[in-house]
Amino acid sequence: MKSFFLLLFDKGRIGFIGSINEFYQKLADELRGIARASLISATALSEDTVEKIQAALSKKTKKKIILEVAQNPELIGGIVTKIGDLVWDGSIKTQLSNMRETLKRGEGV
Repeated sequence: MKSFFLLLFDKGRIGFIGSINEFYQKLADELRGIARASLISATALSEDTVEKIQAALSKKTKKKIILEVAQNPELIGGIVTKIGDLVWDGSIKTQLSNMRETLKRGEGV
């Protein structure tokens, strides 16, 4: 580790230590079969609901899910789940936005 830190310092890359740590954390998680996900809901969710969502995500990805839960009242209702680059958006806000775009194009809902 000492050699690694000295190399970063000598090459002027010590400022990237946070990004390097993040990258290696992702690699370690991948090797252990862990996926980190975020769950954003409009209102507070019960612990039971969060556990059910976590179990469903785990079943779908075949990985252990570490879930970070947050609230965003702007969603109006529903949830948004992100795992890496994959996003499942079941929010009312997005559904209303999609409906508005469909109506603008003159398509049926």
